[in-house]
Amino acid sequence: MVKIVAISDTHMAHRDLYRLVKGDILVHCGDLTHRGRSHEYADVLEFFRLHCARYKHVIFIAGNHDFGCKEYMDNMLQCGMFPDNLHYLHNESKEIMGIKFFGSPNTPPFYDWAYMSNEGELSNIYSLIPKDTQVLITHGPAFGILDVESRNGEHCGSTSLLRAIVDLDNLKHHLFGHIHASNGQQESQNVTFSNCSVLDDNYDMKFKPTVIKV
Repeated sequence: MVKIVAISDTHMAHRDLYRLVKGDILVHCGDLTHRGRSHEYADVLEFFRLHCARYKHVIFIAGNHDFGCKEYMDNMLQCGMFPDNLHYLHNESKEIMGIKFFGSPNTPPFYDWAYMSNEGELSNIYSLIPKDTQVLITHGPAFGILDVESRNGEHCGSTSLLRAIVDLDNLKHHLFGHIHASNGQQESQNVTFSNCSVLDDNYDMKFKPTVIKV
């Protein structure tokens, strides 16, 4: 069994994550930064490099606060700034330790942030998910699953994502964040859904990292 430690929505509070539990793979489900500034990414990458020595692999995606993340990370990759066991996924899949992951930052429109896509666009993105995916990493939730926004009580998840998940026969875990107040886990049709947000709606460190085994 592979032990995965998952976090999301750190918003530059990653230094407050003292004593991250031990595991094989660390996963970050996006919203690494406040506004996607270069100095923020530099600090986050240093944090990931540190944990690349503590975990066998670190996997991360962008979130809606992470403006320009793909361009920045692509540049860092080209410059050889990533350790071999650090993996950035942008609407793509990768097999790591025998587990097939897919990662996507895109979410339905939610104010004026990054990686916002309508449901038609999201449907096209999620059609890229390989059918044999075992762990799905997205920034946002599927509709109706740990997706209630506390300020207005609305469901903020994607209907296209929910439809795509139904067709993934090998899926065991869906890891996400985005909606801070809906942190927690829920099981449905042999899939464990985990909202891995560690900050609450006031951006205070409130929730523990999520631990799963695959």
